[in-house]
Amino acid sequence: HVLKIYLLYTVEKPHMERIYKNNRRQSSSAITHKMKIKAKEARSSDTAVFLANWVKHPIETGALAPSSKQLAIEMCNTMNIGPDSVVVELGPGTGPFTEVIFELMQGKGTYIGFELSEEFIEKLRNRFPEHKDDFLCRSAEDITKVLKERGIKHCDCVLSGLPWAIFSKELQQSILTQVTKSLKREGRFATFAYLQGLVLPAGQTFRALLSRNFVKVERSKIVWKNLPPAFVYR
Repeated sequence: HVLKIYLLYTVEKPHMERIYKNNRRQSSSAITHKMKIKAKEARSSDTAVFLANWVKHPIETGALAPSSKQLAIEMCNTMNIGPDSVVVELGPGTGPFTEVIFELMQGKGTYIGFELSEEFIEKLRNRFPEHKDDFLCRSAEDITKVLKERGIKHCDCVLSGLPWAIFSKELQQSILTQVTKSLKREGRFATFAYLQGLVLPAGQTFRALLSRNFVKVERSKIVWKNLPPAFVYR
């Protein structure tokens, strides 16, 4: 018994302590690793990227958070997007509308995205690597120029996530002129506005501008599952 106790304290105890410490370090390391991954995911989330970009470029970004899936579906709802479509997207941001567009295109057709934020461009190219060459750091005022560069006469539809309310009336008209010139005869255009746009002067002015540029303008139902609530002009 004395020999067993001696061996226990001189050999087994130090050995078990080493095992315990190693396991504790490994467990702690695993937890720390998971926490770092979660922190990285949080930093790279769409909302975090959007908010960070808004802090750096409030005028260009316009919104504090990306649009919801429900608003994306409403945006694409009547655009007749399919495998043969030529789709132009203005201000895709982190890609909520883009995701639905690609689902409808089924890996075919032609897509061109115009985005001025380099941070969003990087996010989009990482999220949709098969379309990395289709996200351009170009102004929406270059739509017809880019289509011509790619040998395309007209597109089937234009979807816009641009912050129209913070644009000057001249810039709004310049972009809408590009939109109407780029669309084929039966082409479709969709953009959205936040609920407050129904009563704010800037929102009412933009609504009137749409009516001057398009034969018919419809307003969708309000999408409450969006921050803030929004609706679609098409």
